[in-house]
Amino acid sequence: MIPGVSNYIIRIIILISISFTLFTYCKSQLNNADPGPGRTTADQINKIVKKALISEARGCIYGNCVVGTGIFVYEEGDVYAGQFRNARRYGRGELHYKNGNSFKGMYVNDLREGAGVYNFHNGDRFSGNYLKGKPDGEGEYHFSDGRIYKGIFSDEENSSEGMLSTKTESRKCSIRETLVVCEN
Repeated sequence: MIPGVSNYIIRIIILISISFTLFTYCKSQLNNADPGPGRTTADQINKIVKKALISEARGCIYGNCVVGTGIFVYEEGDVYAGQFRNARRYGRGELHYKNGNSFKGMYVNDLREGAGVYNFHNGDRFSGNYLKGKPDGEGEYHFSDGRIYKGIFSDEENSSEGMLSTKTESRKCSIRETLVVCEN
């Protein structure tokens, strides 16, 4: 026997065993619907994300989280399902936060970039454009009480100029940091 070959063979057997176990676990997380070879339905992904939010699993739990599409659970329990490039969020994806907030939209180098919708756990929702992770350009903020703020958001100044509408009136307003200030 060649020295070191037996250790090499044992390592290969262990890697195959781990890969098979991971494949079996991921497949068991999906429902029985067969969307076709190598394809997963949105309902199946949502089921995996919901399970991941309450599980203790961390890291890449499904797919390819380096270059491709996968589901990754962060240390704090937040779950990202979407596209990756160089092990970073890149492309279309959804980030579900442990506190109930979520973001669905585009990412570039782990930051929100382009069109997206951020849902807050209290029922508020922001939909609009993002630049380097922050709202930038046109956007709408829907308050849970029915008010709607439409405006132009500035990433650099963390501010916005726009209109705040209720069922009965519309007023010119601005947002500075987190404060909404309206003209009388």
